[in-house]
Amino acid sequence: MTLDHAHPDCNGTGAGAVSAAAVRLVLPWTVVPSDNLRRGIVGASNRQKWREYRDRVDAARVVALSQVRGERPRFRCPVRLTAEVCPPDNRRRDILNLAKGCADALIGVVYADDSLIYDARWIRGPTSTRWNACVVLTVEPLSEEARET
Repeated sequence: MTLDHAHPDCNGTGAGAVSAAAVRLVLPWTVVPSDNLRRGIVGASNRQKWREYRDRVDAARVVALSQVRGERPRFRCPVRLTAEVCPPDNRRRDILNLAKGCADALIGVVYADDSLIYDARWIRGPTSTRWNACVVLTVEPLSEEARET
């Protein structure tokens, strides 16, 4: 089952062909958790950033839950995660800082645990408008051949 929530500015052009079993999700930029919130100075301000990170992961999970129908988690086998990041502006960004938060948000929704991600690809997509920025996530089961390489 493919869930295709097409986004006008973030259309998954860099992700390549997707299998019929794939799950495709669109997380709006406002809920995308950044790993930068998990790290920082030890102390009270760090606890606040950690809470903000957890809140964003929870918000992203709610958005993901609203897009996945049927059995959850969908996959209990090794998967490939492809993400196309369409940021709201042209600022320099380390898109890999989004990886852990997005992976955590999909636990129990798309896969049983993020340790099932055997193959991950993060692609910088086109810059979107401030209101259409997003991360398009595609998760699909890995074939036996892909698991062995």
